[in-house]
Amino acid sequence: FIFNGDLVDRGQFSFEGVMSLLAIKLADPSAVHILRGNHETSDMYESYGFETEINAKYDKEVMEKFSELFEALPVAAVLQNEVFVVHG
Repeated sequence: FIFNGDLVDRGQFSFEGVMSLLAIKLADPSAVHILRGNHETSDMYESYGFETEINAKYDKEVMEKFSELFEALPVAAVLQNEVFVVHG
């Protein structure tokens, strides 16, 4: 499976959604591929509520770790040397 970005800012349970994806990725790394979308940028998650959600449920340190994670996500994938996948 490829998750093509915009993992957050999808309601009040974005944290739980992202953590579920990460748990699946850890359990079976080759089964899940996660790309970065525009909502995984600081301008977007500050504006659309993910940062507010994390700061309300946890703290700024957790948000900093999410920022590091999002910055490490690839922005594109190539499937079978034929299909280029990018958010947007």
